[in-house]
Amino acid sequence: MNPVPETAPSPERIARSKRFLEDYLADRRMRALPGDGDAALPPGASAVPPRPFSTNPLEPGQIRLLSQTDEPTYAVVLRRWERGSFLIAPFSRFGEPATDEELRTVFDGGLRMRVLQLWNVRSALSATLRRSWFAGFLPAEDLRDALRVWHRSIGDGDALPPALASRTGTPICRMDDPRLDYRREALRNFAAFDRADDFAVEAALAAEEARDRDRENRWSAACAEPPRPAFAPDAAFRRFLARLRRKVVRAMPLSPGRKDYVWLFGRLFLDPGTAAEVGGTAPSARTYTVRLPGSAEPGLELDAVHSPDGAIRIAVRGADGRPSRALDGFFLLSAPVAGFDDLLPFEDSLPFEDDGPFGPIEDGSFEVSMPAFPFRFWLVSPDAEPAGLVPKGGS
Repeated sequence: MNPVPETAPSPERIARSKRFLEDYLADRRMRALPGDGDAALPPGASAVPPRPFSTNPLEPGQIRLLSQTDEPTYAVVLRRWERGSFLIAPFSRFGEPATDEELRTVFDGGLRMRVLQLWNVRSALSATLRRSWFAGFLPAEDLRDALRVWHRSIGDGDALPPALASRTGTPICRMDDPRLDYRREALRNFAAFDRADDFAVEAALAAEEARDRDRENRWSAACAEPPRPAFAPDAAFRRFLARLRRKVVRAMPLSPGRKDYVWLFGRLFLDPGTAAEVGGTAPSARTYTVRLPGSAEPGLELDAVHSPDGAIRIAVRGADGRPSRALDGFFLLSAPVAGFDDLLPFEDSLPFEDDGPFGPIEDGSFEVSMPAFPFRFWLVSPDAEPAGLVPKGGS
C-alpha cells in the first residue's frame, strides 16, 4: 500500500488540525478577556517555580522545564549538536499538532507535554540549558519519531510512514491561516531564551579568546615561538561563524553532521542574483556601490580587481574617493559560479574550508589568490547581516 501523499492529508490529520484550531482560537479569546489567569506576568514575576536548577547531566531524551521563556515551556533534548551545545524541541501548550511539522507523542505528560514543535527546533549551549529543571525522559520510540519528523521537515528525510504521519497535522497553505499567528507567538515566547543563549555564546567566545591570549603570553614569556596549526582562525572569524551558525539554525535547523552553514545562509538570506563577481581567465576590475541597512555613511564603494598575477584585491573607498575603513571586519562569502560547482582545484588555496568565508576586511582592503577562476561573493557584516552590492562599472 502506498503512503498517503503529502498533498492529500488523511482524515485523521485533518481532524487533528481542526481540533487544534478550535482549541487555539478558544484560548486566544480567553486570553483577550480582562483578568485572565494566563495573561502576561507582571515585571519581575516568574512563570516557573523558584527552586534550584537541576544538576542532572544533559543528555538526549531529557525533558526540561525551561526558565527563560515567557510562558512555562517544556522542551526535549533531541541530540548533541556541536561541542557544548544541544538541539532542543519545545512542547506546544496544546494537545493536538497544529501542522505537519508538529508531532503528537505516544508519551502523554499531561498539560503542555503532548505535542512537539519540530519546526521550532533550535540549538542551545549547555550553559543555557542547565538553567532549567529536569522533568523526565521522552521514551526512545518517541525521540526516534521526533527526529524523523524533524528531518522530513527540513527536507532531509524520507516520506513518513502512514502510522507516523497520522500523528501530525496538515500543512499551512494560506498566508491568512491563524496557525501562522500561533507560530509567531511561539517564537516570541523564546525571545528572552534566545537572548540569554546569545549572551552565553559571546561569553564562551570571550573566554576562548582569553585562553588564546594567555597561551600566547606564556609562550612569549618562555621566549619561544608559539606553535600554530595549519588553519588558525582568529577571534573575529570565530565570533562571526558562531553568529552565522545561530542565524541559520534558527531559520532552518541543519542536518546532523552538516557544516555547510555558508551554503544554507546563502539559500535562506541572500539572493543568488545579487552576488558580486570578479576574476576569471583574464584580469578584470569592477566597482560596486555598497548599501548598508541603516548606514550613516552613504556613498561607500568596493573595488574588486583581478590582477595579472592571479590575485584578487578588494579595496573600500568612501564618497570622497579616498580609502575607507568603514567595512573593516566584514566578511566575503563565496558564491557558487555556474559551471564551476564541481570543479574546485583551487580548494587548497582558500583561506577557509568548504568554499566558505573570506576575510575579514582589514584596513580597508582584502586580498586572496584565485588564479584563472571566477570569484563570486557576497559582503556580510560581522553580525552576519548581508550588505547590498550594486555594480557600478563594467569589467
